[in-house]
Amino acid sequence: MRLQSHASNSNLKELIQFAEWLLSIGNGNLSESNNDCAEIHIPDEFLITNFIGSIHAIVQSTYPNIVENFKNEKFLESKAILASNIETIDEINNYIISLVLGHEKEYLSFDSVDRSDIVDNSPIQTITP
Repeated sequence: MRLQSHASNSNLKELIQFAEWLLSIGNGNLSESNNDCAEIHIPDEFLITNFIGSIHAIVQSTYPNIVENFKNEKFLESKAILASNIETIDEINNYIISLVLGHEKEYLSFDSVDRSDIVDNSPIQTITP
């Protein structure tokens, strides 16, 4: 992950501290082992404490005015919401899609290649390696 900023000098120190905190988590330096689980203390300034719906609060704090800016690439690429599991990501994505007018478009991807239609040439390889 790359953390970039066009922050003023007054915010630069806070940004550097936040980046170092994130790296410490990623490197496993902030957690204490607890039966194969990790407990990490999150500083109060990173917490959203006053909210009604957690997904709404996360989206609103990360992407204020998302409805007006959902087509603005710079607005979207400058922020990220991290979650510990795919179910939470699905909830967040579904919530954001429900806010935006228009039709949903789904793009599919794959993790492996289907080789079922590839010709089996193993008999030939036994004759000529």
